[in-house]
Amino acid sequence: MHRRAFYCVSDADYFLGLVALVNSLRLVGQREPIIVLDCGLEPSQRTLLEREATVLTPSRDRSPIWAKFDAPLQLPAAEVMVVIDVDVIAVRTLAELLDRAASGSVVAFTDDQPAYFNPEWRSVLDCPELKPRTYVNAGFLALPGDFGPELIRRIREVQDHLFLND
Repeated sequence: MHRRAFYCVSDADYFLGLVALVNSLRLVGQREPIIVLDCGLEPSQRTLLEREATVLTPSRDRSPIWAKFDAPLQLPAAEVMVVIDVDVIAVRTLAELLDRAASGSVVAFTDDQPAYFNPEWRSVLDCPELKPRTYVNAGFLALPGDFGPELIRRIREVQDHLFLND
């Protein structure tokens, strides 16, 4: 089991973004394992990627958008799991953010739609009360290893109850 790891998902259409993400992480000094869920990479792309990352096969057929949390459950890290989209490029070290997650914090960034709220989430999330709060972007989530897997399982349960377009 890895101590800390980065997780992302890609298909052939997003391969260039994936390569940019992997290269940017290495250029800023991140040496943690990178785990990629293959949701449709070409064999040649997978072969190139396996030089720098661990490539996993999805446990079930899902859109890459909804499969992003599968890899951390397949191969969880003990201390910090960073779920990161392949359209993200690291421009400086992420060590401080990973350290925050290691100390028990969930690290996320506010979305450009901070007021996004749907009262129907109350029933989907099985919450007695739900208030509008800051909306976070799921393109970068650093989760503590002690409760990250349980949080991810809960996210996947909620996804299974939503009627979303792929």
